[in-house]
Amino acid sequence: YIDVGQGDCELIVAGDTRVLIDCGEAEYSGRVINYISRLGFRRLDYIIATHPHDDHIGGMAAIMEEFSVGKVIMPEIPDSILPTSRHFEEMLDVIGSKNITAEYSRTGTEIKLDSGAVLRIIAPVHSDYSSLNNFSIACRLVHGNRSFLFTGDIERAAENDIVNSAEYLKSDVLKVAHHGSTSSSTPAFLEAVMPEYAVIEVGEGNSYGHPKPEVVKRLNSLGAQILTTMECGNIVFVSDGEQLTIHTDNGITDRTEEAA
Repeated sequence: YIDVGQGDCELIVAGDTRVLIDCGEAEYSGRVINYISRLGFRRLDYIIATHPHDDHIGGMAAIMEEFSVGKVIMPEIPDSILPTSRHFEEMLDVIGSKNITAEYSRTGTEIKLDSGAVLRIIAPVHSDYSSLNNFSIACRLVHGNRSFLFTGDIERAAENDIVNSAEYLKSDVLKVAHHGSTSSSTPAFLEAVMPEYAVIEVGEGNSYGHPKPEVVKRLNSLGAQILTTMECGNIVFVSDGEQLTIHTDNGITDRTEEAA
């Protein structure tokens, strides 16, 4: 979970497979590029652009220019609510100019990664949402007995649809939807996930008041340990399929948990 202020960016490294989910605003593209480059990577096998809001895909054009990209996965969004932001257009331009394979997400698709890890796309469930956030791609990563749920900016309607879709949602680590906004993280959804850890990607002093106290209270009531990029900086979970080791920039937490 790469700290990009008031935005989302997650990097999955499974053996030789690399998946980037979102990248934050354009101003953070250099930070993301440096983070990935320091790991010695020059290729991203998959880029998942959860939805075309600038705090999720603002820097994607610069990142795709910098690295070799295998495939870009995006949600199919009706023209009536598709934004016309400059950064989204730039991203599409780079996909075209570099001839990168791009496809719309298909809910239920499983992407097999190295080390036996599997990334399953679980949303969007429907195609008739009125809010762009509800078209966010949500996906669940399973590695042995460990699991991680990535949610983009899904809101109440999408969360309810996911719960009702009979997907298995229980996950050790939840990327809390929409930066901890009250538009998301309904009690029913959180109870279906029952996370051990809740990661909130949020900027210091943001004008939205994220994360909202009600959401923090709900997570606390479930016994989840909350980690925010605002307080922790970059947050790294290392899984061997059984043990989970956590590292943060400022060492707020750094411990190993055995799988239950």
